[in-house]
Amino acid sequence: MFQVITLNLNYRVAKHGAWEARRALIVEAVRRVEPDLLVLQAVEGSDGASQAAELAALLNYPHLAFAAAMTDGEVSRGSAFVSRRPLENVATRRLTRRGDHDDTGQRVVLRARVQTDAGAIDVYNAHFSWVPEQALENARETLQFRAAGPALLLGDLNSAPDSPVVQDLQRAGLLDMWATLRPEDSGYTFEADRPTQRIDYALATPDVQARVRHIERVGIAGGAPPRLSDHLGLLVTLSEVRSSGVH
Repeated sequence: MFQVITLNLNYRVAKHGAWEARRALIVEAVRRVEPDLLVLQAVEGSDGASQAAELAALLNYPHLAFAAAMTDGEVSRGSAFVSRRPLENVATRRLTRRGDHDDTGQRVVLRARVQTDAGAIDVYNAHFSWVPEQALENARETLQFRAAGPALLLGDLNSAPDSPVVQDLQRAGLLDMWATLRPEDSGYTFEADRPTQRIDYALATPDVQARVRHIERVGIAGGAPPRLSDHLGLLVTLSEVRSSGVH
């Protein structure tokens, strides 16, 4: 099987616990599953290192790609892949940030091709704005950036399932795995101490969707800090066998 975890790291913000304590919980959660790939948003880096690089070293995952969306002095913020498998054709698309919106954060979408026993998949790491109009632009730019072929888009879309953002992505052929596999479950992922929103997603093209066997949240809602993040993560499990109905 091929397994992926997506998680917004919330940078080094301490609201849900100091980063060192949160990092230990993330490592523990990953080691329980040993997924092939981590898809991380809200990653902070400085002094030539990053939160993603720290996790890669602690987990002994040999492949890392970090894309900085914005830099302030020596601190960079962006998104990352941490992988047990080689990352091929890594590419980044800088997303639009309009000056007339309240969200001042620059964002990127990161793409990498990962080989599985059932063929290559292009994995997209998305982190959209929390401003609806800006998020819709981010989604449309991501679709422009999308390559042809099997795809899995994961990340923090900052949008509800019935939003124009998610509807646009679905109209483009990216299916919502949580809604497909667990339609009776709210799937709330934010905010982790008392989740009331589903804004973290795994979306797949039909050929990849046919291989998805399970999806679940990562992390424990509620309780006292530390927590993994202000978000709960998602774990997606794919079969390594190509479906006979997929061509």
